[in-house]
Amino acid sequence: MIEEQKNPEAPFIPVEVTDSPEMEFKASPEALAAADEALGDIKDRSFSGRNAELGKMINCQVCQRRHRRTDAVYREHFDKDGNRTVTIEPLVTKCEQKFKQMWVDEDLDTGELSIQYATVPLPGQNATPRAILGAKYFAKKRRTQRPNATGNQIVQLTRVLFDTVNKERFPEEAGRMLEAKHQAINTINNRREVVAKRIRQEQDKSRKTNRKPR
Repeated sequence: MIEEQKNPEAPFIPVEVTDSPEMEFKASPEALAAADEALGDIKDRSFSGRNAELGKMINCQVCQRRHRRTDAVYREHFDKDGNRTVTIEPLVTKCEQKFKQMWVDEDLDTGELSIQYATVPLPGQNATPRAILGAKYFAKKRRTQRPNATGNQIVQLTRVLFDTVNKERFPEEAGRMLEAKHQAINTINNRREVVAKRIRQEQDKSRKTNRKPR
């Protein structure tokens, strides 16, 4: 049987193409519950836990500052269609220890200047641990703490009132100092009470002014 030859001049009739039925992807209840649990776990994490690429915060013993162990840079890239993609490039920070400048030496022959720094003695130089590690690692609390702002006011006012204390009633200097201190404390408390009372009166007046009539 001889096959019929197609006519090249015949018009081309395209084949009808139909769309495939849309496929619906339904997640199981177990998968949805696991996803909600994972999102809740991530939400409850700390900032370093949610952004593990940034690294944790450390107290750097080299630069004596607090910074992250590794820094990361976010870079944005745009293609021809304007789609944005973000890449993370971690940067390893290498801190350099800084020493205090002590003095400047000058070479008399060449005139060259060189800066002398306060370097830490090495363990083989028979140095004390305090000199090697630093004084702050061995510092303790003061036996007598420094006074705060109120304490400074009491000290200054006590010095002013010390000369006004009756010497016949308090013949000893320690007694006059204690009495002056009591007077200074009462004076500061009375001043604060006056200021607090004035503020309360202004607040009450402002509330009455802003109160709407019923």
